[in-house]
Amino acid sequence: MVRTANHFYEFGPFRVDALKRRLLRGGEVVPLTPKSFDTLLALVENSGRLVEKDDLMERVWPGVAVEENNLTQNVSALRKALGERRGEPQYIATVPGLGYRFIASVEETWPDDEEPKPDAKLEGVSPTVESVSTSENAAARQNGFEHTTEPSTPFVGSVTEVRSASGEGSVGSSFVKSRKALAVAALAVVAVAVGYYFFAARAKRAEVTAGADARVRSIAILPFKQLGAEGEDEYVGLGMADALITKLSGIREINVRPTSSIIKFADSQDPGAAGRELGVESVLDGRVQKSGDRIRVTVQLTRAGDGATLWGDTFDEKYTDIFAVEDRISEQVVRALLPTLNVEQKQKLSKHYTEDTEAYQSYIKGRYFWNKRTSEDIRKAVGYFEDAILEDPNYALAYSGLADSYATLGVLDDLPPNETMPKARSAAMRALELDDTLAEAHTSLGYVKHRYDWDFPGAEREFRRAIALDPDYARAHQWLGWYLVSVGRFDEAEGEFARAQQLDPLSLYTNMTAGAPYFYSGRYDKAAEQFRKVVEMDSGFWLAHRWLAEVYAEQGRYDEAVAELKGIMKARPEDSSQLSMIGYTYALAGRQAEARQVLAELGRESEKHYVAPFYFVLIHAELGEKDQAFAALAEALRVRDNSLAFVKVNSRLDPLRRDPRFAEMLKDTGLPQ
Repeated sequence: MVRTANHFYEFGPFRVDALKRRLLRGGEVVPLTPKSFDTLLALVENSGRLVEKDDLMERVWPGVAVEENNLTQNVSALRKALGERRGEPQYIATVPGLGYRFIASVEETWPDDEEPKPDAKLEGVSPTVESVSTSENAAARQNGFEHTTEPSTPFVGSVTEVRSASGEGSVGSSFVKSRKALAVAALAVVAVAVGYYFFAARAKRAEVTAGADARVRSIAILPFKQLGAEGEDEYVGLGMADALITKLSGIREINVRPTSSIIKFADSQDPGAAGRELGVESVLDGRVQKSGDRIRVTVQLTRAGDGATLWGDTFDEKYTDIFAVEDRISEQVVRALLPTLNVEQKQKLSKHYTEDTEAYQSYIKGRYFWNKRTSEDIRKAVGYFEDAILEDPNYALAYSGLADSYATLGVLDDLPPNETMPKARSAAMRALELDDTLAEAHTSLGYVKHRYDWDFPGAEREFRRAIALDPDYARAHQWLGWYLVSVGRFDEAEGEFARAQQLDPLSLYTNMTAGAPYFYSGRYDKAAEQFRKVVEMDSGFWLAHRWLAEVYAEQGRYDEAVAELKGIMKARPEDSSQLSMIGYTYALAGRQAEARQVLAELGRESEKHYVAPFYFVLIHAELGEKDQAFAALAEALRVRDNSLAFVKVNSRLDPLRRDPRFAEMLKDTGLPQ
């Protein structure tokens, strides 16, 4: 009887099915990523012989420049899957500086009575969701999952790279030369099978993507839907989307919507509608289920215009292999959108900021809470980012998240700037020490230099550097816009805010900031028009109401201003900044007694928690109480109040600007006057 190509490698309790690309133990599937399986196959085919690192990397990533760390991760994952204890190699031995050797005894066998199954899963050819075999479903159940995939459009398998399952072209040429003639015949069988599946899959994919515009360059990654989420697991779906957004943002040829834009679509059941609202050409939608130490991720990339499927796949892995899942998803998405990938793009997609799963979990929890943008949630984010740093002190993204959090707390006036901003600066600088290419960290450092250090040239350099690194990073354009407003370059500021709107069109904050150049340049009607648009987008967005109130105050519409501010106070009773603005509005309206009552109340509040001294400056100045105003200004300078960064363009300070003490106090501060 002629033996089939479905041969096995057996060692200990394990069997490697070379054709079906499975590692089995006692008949049960041991989950491995495709690259981990490639690594294992290369090692067992050369059992007992040294496989050098360069040869092994060429086998696993043919023609692709990857960091050696990727190989180290694969070997580490294999050791865990095989049950090796740290420092006690039973199967894979490291030869320091050279490579690896498979040290267990391996027997190669061919079944005499088994033919290759029609549904054999060839490398690079993923089955549709509906074609997952019964044995795979059983394995999934044994690994903690019930096969309860929701009814949906079947995912179309993607064709990436196809190599012979016989191992032709692998490392260890001496072994290949010594193969029996029988293996040559087997190779022919596999070649026919591979050819069939390759062309069938390619034809199917061509059918699905027929008419697709090869210039698809924009994508929205929606928050992954949670299946059976419990407790803290709610963060996983948004966390994975955020991680993929970070990965794909490094590919300049693809415009990726930021996390702030996609949060509102967490419960969306229509990816196409979400994509059209976000103004993108493609949408990545996914479902994620976490059970114990395992995770199942099902993803589908569709064209927003007509809903055509561009690519889809399902991944069942240990949660410790989450990095490999994200690598594979991001690479396949980019391959679906771009015809070819260069070495730099591949390196960016395979880049990991940490290899510590617990540090990663803490980080995505931090981003989950940071994206909620409330004071309470940002404080939670600080805790999670600090946990991530404790777990991996070299985690650059965690330091960047910590910098963002402290900087945002400074924006919200919840804590004194001289308490939060030095921490933000320290975290941003540490992130850049670890990785100077992080646009997020340069943006945060630019914010600190602008609002706290009052190093205006340095701030502009950091913002420009961030945009050079990532031209599509909306926050960098926003914060550069604020900087340009503060120095009176209003036309340039409008351009930066407009660019931020293009990149993040549904963000309430982004749309609100577009009104800032109009407000500070005295074009109050245009400012009010912009702020009203944001209120129409979401009537509960308090910041838009706050800016609208400030416009009304400057226009002399005092009652409307106070009404807006009191409405905010009902929703945010802990925020004293609205009361401060009411006091200023009373003073502006000539209602001095009421303004002084507010001053007295603010004084009592400041004994309980931080109240920005700049508000005292404004109220006293408008009341004509210059001595008290300058005393409050001295305190504002001491804590380096954020609002002072806009001293040059703030017309409310004109009553003090005419006093010689004003210029004297601001001398040598770096603040433009």
